[in-house]
Amino acid sequence: MQMLRELNADAWTPLPKDHGRLSELDFSYTCLRQFTPNVLAAIDFKGEPGTGALVQVVGILKELNASGGRKVPADAPTGFVLAKYADYLEKARKSGEEPAYRHCWELCVISLRDGLRSGDVWMPGSRRYSDPATYLYTAAQWAPRRDD
Repeated sequence: MQMLRELNADAWTPLPKDHGRLSELDFSYTCLRQFTPNVLAAIDFKGEPGTGALVQVVGILKELNASGGRKVPADAPTGFVLAKYADYLEKARKSGEEPAYRHCWELCVISLRDGLRSGDVWMPGSRRYSDPATYLYTAAQWAPRRDD
């Protein structure tokens, strides 16, 4: 019973909203930095209306990588950051350490998976992540089928 009391006495700390996924990615940051600049330079991401901030920050990141810049511009958008990662970004901003903020911001930018899966962001020429509008009928194709 004493052991149970001791175990229960320890303060329980809840997991972050993302269950530590972004902090785990941060451990792999140096590895990711080896190939993400080349991937971002090779792919031209496009987006649906309303995803302009995400497409804009991909452009900012491409520019930082091309110029060798280390500091994220003060006016760089953060509205694209998922709610589950927002705490990390805010904590990095408040710490005042620019490299920590750059790491977190860049990891949020390159985590485009949800945007790609939803079709909000696409890659021209891709078979899997192409523009969802290409799967729809054009007006000329739809006109003869409309009455059926």
